[in-house]
Amino acid sequence: MSMKTKSERRFLSISPEFQKLNNYTSNSSLNSCHSSSFSRSSYQRIVDDEQKLEKTRLKSTIYRKKFLLFFLAITTLLISCCFSILAPFFPAEAEHKKHLSKTVIGLIFGIFQLANFFLSPLFGKYITILGARFTYLSGIFLLGGCSLCFGFLDRAPSGTTYMVLCFICRTLEGVGAAAATTASFAIVAHEFPDRISTAFGLMETFSGAGFIVGPFLGGVLFQLGGFTLPFAVLGGVLLTMAMIYVAIFPSIAGAHTPYTGSLLPLMQIATVCVACMTVLVGSSALGFLDAAFQPHLVQFRLTPILTGVVFLTGPSLYAILAPLWGWLADKGPAAKILIVVGNLICAVAMLLLGPSPLLQLKSHLWLTIVAMVVLGIGIGASQVPVFQELLEGAKMDGFPDDFETNGLVSGLYTSLFSLGAFIGPVAGGYMNDHVGFEWTSSLLALLFAVVALTTALFSVAYWRLILPRLQELEADASTKEHLLVEPI
Repeated sequence: MSMKTKSERRFLSISPEFQKLNNYTSNSSLNSCHSSSFSRSSYQRIVDDEQKLEKTRLKSTIYRKKFLLFFLAITTLLISCCFSILAPFFPAEAEHKKHLSKTVIGLIFGIFQLANFFLSPLFGKYITILGARFTYLSGIFLLGGCSLCFGFLDRAPSGTTYMVLCFICRTLEGVGAAAATTASFAIVAHEFPDRISTAFGLMETFSGAGFIVGPFLGGVLFQLGGFTLPFAVLGGVLLTMAMIYVAIFPSIAGAHTPYTGSLLPLMQIATVCVACMTVLVGSSALGFLDAAFQPHLVQFRLTPILTGVVFLTGPSLYAILAPLWGWLADKGPAAKILIVVGNLICAVAMLLLGPSPLLQLKSHLWLTIVAMVVLGIGIGASQVPVFQELLEGAKMDGFPDDFETNGLVSGLYTSLFSLGAFIGPVAGGYMNDHVGFEWTSSLLALLFAVVALTTALFSVAYWRLILPRLQELEADASTKEHLLVEPI
């Protein structure tokens, strides 16, 4: 009897026709076996059909992942819009018409991220219990509804009532954003395990596009229809997409498992702690600019639309280059190099943006635009590889490669980014009131430089000391396993 291939044996076991053919050939005489050309042709036809079926399944999987990534990316864009759409007009409206201080305005910006900070770890921790699909869709519904409600707050009386209603709406928006963002990052890590940074870079492209579209769209819609129109449009789009997603969003395999992990051991890993510094400082700088950059631009007497265009310069570079940073980060050691270089570029950008009194330069519009462009390049290079660093640090320390670990890391990343985005406008708003925009941006430049130096020192220690030791332990474990299975 001739030897059968692996695929042939597989089909022989599952095909009724094959069972008949096999019984026939086993019970027939040698002469009948020589005349079995019809059986061989049937056999080959079934093998060919299965190979075509396998190709169809592979194409279906690829299309499903592309479809999934597209919807996740669109939602990421809209979440960024929810945070940034009020940047060109809300500070002036709240200060002059509703009589709120700059510190309170910074808190209203920051409370969105504070809710993210507290709830993202919880969503990441229990995402396998709640289910990734439910967590994602419920977050979009909540975010869209609260965004729509925020558009009618201009009708509220000035003072305390207006302030409290703003805090309530922005807090609930933050809860929805925490659920949707944490679920989306966990899904990306689960569906693209070999190209995490590349997929994450694409997500960050849409996130950066949201920071581009948000202020620009907010300025245009505010100028066309007043305070309500920007939030009505954005909330309506989110709610419409949420209803569409309910019908077409696919289920996520492996996303429903019993919870067994913990966030505390993850935060005790050295690699994770160093990467967290980059997330925290980078998001603090972005949050500070969301609240304080528009008042800084008042000196140039720009219209709301032109203010939105200036806001566009940094995020546009971030969005364009994010896939490139992700592709480079997937090349191994390049991730740590990108983080160091990106933080140094951000330090230079913040010195120019003030401009810092240490440089003894006068503030010009062209210098501000150049600084925002440089900042967009640096933020992308430093932030895009961080998610992969967090995930690899967790797995190297013994965390399993499963959806639960993806959820924990996603929750930690989202939480830290949100904490920085809360600290940025709150602390930045306070310092802006007391020491000015120039010295605040100088302090952020110093923080970027400290993070770059710390990451560089840790990377050298990792390559010189930690990595060789890990390779040695892995080789010893492989040798012991070989000795255990080798026959005596």
